[in-house]
This record gives sequence, structure tokens and C-alpha cells, in this order.
Amino acid sequence: MKFRAILALLAGATALCVLPDLPSAKAQTIQYWCYKPGTSTTRQPRTNPNGQYVSCYNKTFTQTLAPGTNVSLPISPSSPIQFDGLTYVLASTTITGGADAGITVLPTVPNLPTTVTVPLSNAPNPHITESSYYYPEGGPPCPPNQVCGTANIDEYNETAGALADDSFVEVYVPPSTTPDAGLTKSGNQLGTVSTGKSAVRINADMDPLTYPGNTPSNLYFDQWIPGIGASANGHDLNVNKGVTAYAMAYYYSCPAGFYMDTSSNVHQCLAIPSSTTPTCSNGQIWSIKLKKCVGGEHCNMKCPPGTSCAAVAFECDCICINVNNPVTHNTNTQY
Repeated sequence: MKFRAILALLAGATALCVLPDLPSAKAQTIQYWCYKPGTSTTRQPRTNPNGQYVSCYNKTFTQTLAPGTNVSLPISPSSPIQFDGLTYVLASTTITGGADAGITVLPTVPNLPTTVTVPLSNAPNPHITESSYYYPEGGPPCPPNQVCGTANIDEYNETAGALADDSFVEVYVPPSTTPDAGLTKSGNQLGTVSTGKSAVRINADMDPLTYPGNTPSNLYFDQWIPGIGASANGHDLNVNKGVTAYAMAYYYSCPAGFYMDTSSNVHQCLAIPSSTTPTCSNGQIWSIKLKKCVGGEHCNMKCPPGTSCAAVAFECDCICINVNNPVTHNTNTQY
């Protein structure tokens, strides 16, 4: 059931032609979304549900699926690809339409899995959608004596398989530890942060706020997937001065009774065993609030000046430690 993506530029045209070989795709829609630089859209309000991403491939294959069963779907999106004269690289692939929340495959290791098992609900006529998102490769540093460079960002709800429009970032100009109000506003409202005058550190909130309600969205930060020209360190996305780069911040919200499994590059909500707490590896501990295994990176860098964040206790209560007097700390500060 593997499919082959054949990329070709049509003569006299710049659009991408993708021809999957998937004769038994089982009521499955394959979508490719490519970030189109310069697209006139805003995040807040979201003037286009797909943001600055445009469809660069969309096809539905029809075959009856059996409700209540598990189906093994091929996962083999091509990367890089060519579209409108630019080279694009894969950011992620999300599968929705199964019995549980969406399943997201992230290219955090060289080789993606060839298949993903998707449980189907008992509802009639199930339909699976596989959506892959791509960024342009980015660009070289700005030439001397010119002002240019933009970090292009957005927020993705990997369990819903769709972009989100929360207020999700605070932007800093290193070495400042105070958010830059103008760059933060631009990042949240437009999805762009200028790097023309300085490097930037874009911090993704652990608990973003809804727009326009400004209330907790009940989404939790998973990770950044940066394109070429940007680097990620926990919640921080770093882009140098004069560099144009693309990145997506991934968030999730598992249903009651489920937790987010991030033990591989396949991120999905799995049922929590009724009698046990999920076992964490690599020194991580289980967070009841976040419903996932976490390390120190879950702390959201919101401690007051002169303090640092530390994870304590089995349930991962993050407290702010006074760096000059570790015995004292701010209580009830949880992330």
C-alpha cells in the first residue's frame, strides 16, 4: 500500500504535479499544503483557515472502510519538493478521521515510518485525511547594508489536524529578557517577526490564550519544527539577524482518559491504563496536567527575575527556585 510521489513541473507552468500510486487508499484524502510567501492573510483574525498555506496537491481515493477496525496507512510524503519555482521541505504529516485524536508524524529523525495504524470508530462511512505541511527552504543571510529577513511562524493543533489562531508567542531581542511588544504583536497577529534589525528569540507559550477571548485554549505545547535558517531549543525558536526562515509550533489536547505519546516521531493520544501511570524514559517524568512525559523543557521560562524553574515531584510540579537561596521558592507556580 505504499504510494509513490512523482514530482514534475508541467511545461509552461509553475504548479506542482504529484501523482501518487495508491490504488487501494481506502476512502483517504491526501493533501499537501505549501507555505506561500507574501500571501496577504492574518492570523488574528484568521482571514484564511489555511493561513499562508496554499494547496499544492489534493486527491481523494475511494474504497469502503470497515468501521471499528484498525487500518494501516502508508506514510511517505516526498521531501524536498518543488512548487512555484521554490524548493519546499516537509514540516509534518497529520492523519485525522480515526476514532481518537489526530496522529502527527514529525520529521525529527532521518527516516519516517512507512505506515501508521489508525483505529476507526464504529460510525458508518469513515474517511481518513492525511495532511502534509511544507515550508520553503528559507533564504541566505541578508546582504550587507540592507534591512531584510523575516521569521514566518504559525501554530498547529496536531490532534485536530488544523492551524490554530491563539496568542502563542512572546518575542525577545537577545540579550533582553523583556518581550518586545511590537514583535510579539506581529508574531501573533500576522505570523511574521522581522529579523531585519536584530536576531530574535521566539518563545512558544505552554498554555496559549484564545483569540479574541484571551482565555486558556486548553492546548499544550509539544515542540517547534523549524525550517532551514531557524533552530529550536525547547520552547525557544532562534533566528539570526537578516535571516528568513519558517517554523511551526505544534500543540495538542488529548481527550479525557488519553495521554500524548511522544516517544517516537509519531505523536498521538493513547489511552491511559486504568491501573498505572504511563512509564517515562530518558529521565523524564509523567505530567498529569500535560498528559505526557516531560523533562525540564516543559517549564515555560515565566519565573520572576532572580529565579529559575525546576521540575519536582512525581507529578511534575514546576516551581520557581530562588537562585541565591534555593531553599525558598514561589509556590503554586505550575506549568
